[in-house]
Amino acid sequence: MNKLIYIYSFLRETNIAHRLVWITLLFALLVIVCISALSNYEAENKIPLLSENTNFVSGETKAAFSDTKTDIQPESKYYTGIIRGSFFSSALEAGLSPNDVNNLVIALNKHFNFVMTPESNAKFGVRIQPGDKEKKARIDTFAYFGKSDTFIAKRHRDGRFYNELGDPLNGALISLPTKRRYGISSSFCYSRKHPITGRRGAHLGTDYLTPVGTDVITVASGKVITSRYHPVAGDYVVILHDNGYVTRYLHLSKRLVNKDDHVQQGQIIALSGNTGRSTGPHLHFELIINGKAVDFEHYYSKQNKIQSFFSAEEKTQFNNEITETLARFSEQFKGLSLG
Repeated sequence: MNKLIYIYSFLRETNIAHRLVWITLLFALLVIVCISALSNYEAENKIPLLSENTNFVSGETKAAFSDTKTDIQPESKYYTGIIRGSFFSSALEAGLSPNDVNNLVIALNKHFNFVMTPESNAKFGVRIQPGDKEKKARIDTFAYFGKSDTFIAKRHRDGRFYNELGDPLNGALISLPTKRRYGISSSFCYSRKHPITGRRGAHLGTDYLTPVGTDVITVASGKVITSRYHPVAGDYVVILHDNGYVTRYLHLSKRLVNKDDHVQQGQIIALSGNTGRSTGPHLHFELIINGKAVDFEHYYSKQNKIQSFFSAEEKTQFNNEITETLARFSEQFKGLSLG
């Protein structure tokens, strides 16, 4: 109390300027004392901060809690439908959104003609991988099953689409003019004894041992420049491809395309047969590059080694994934009505 009286008397005796300086100093000292007292109180009565890994009983943080976290992956969505009218209206009826249909067409319109190819009552399936915070939803698989054509495309981890054989759809050629591999009765060569004439000459194509009626598919997109019958070649089709290559398909039992038709890679263009000068059912296939006949089997094998589409492990995984997806489509097809 005496100290306060002394300070009061001292301030009264000083002039106004000095008095304001001393008052300011005393006020600053008082603030410092209050802050120090408050800090000591919080330190003595500190309440631990609780995080999502904190034990609410003991207040201790347990790192083991973080081990129980799991990332829930969104499930893929499967849509199946039947062509009634246009593909676009049928896809919307199957449950796809306008954006889904647009993405599908953008992704595969170079390989599948969504306007001309779909037939009435043909079935189709679409698998979509949902998006998340890091990436958008995208088309994973598209399958079409018509009376005269089948088309399957699946996206791999590299972002490219492949057919059911594992051939890239945006590659120059697919591996076979048929949906599966058949034996070869006569390979490409520049000199062989003809089985009918007995004369030696070049055999500028590959003969696949296909039973009559086997689906013949085009190895690349292009335009049909010939579709007719010839006494030697039998029923045959010639296609000029977008990259300038030409392919020829001979000894067919039935031609499914006409001259000037535009065809998509993997499309069924004919059925194999035994027409023309032939010793038995087979498909004679030719590849012509820059006007010169090329050994297709050798050419594709060389290109495949250069591009290395799949490793053995990736091919197995790809086969398993596409088999599982097609099985899911097949199961959902059972619930559809042709109407």
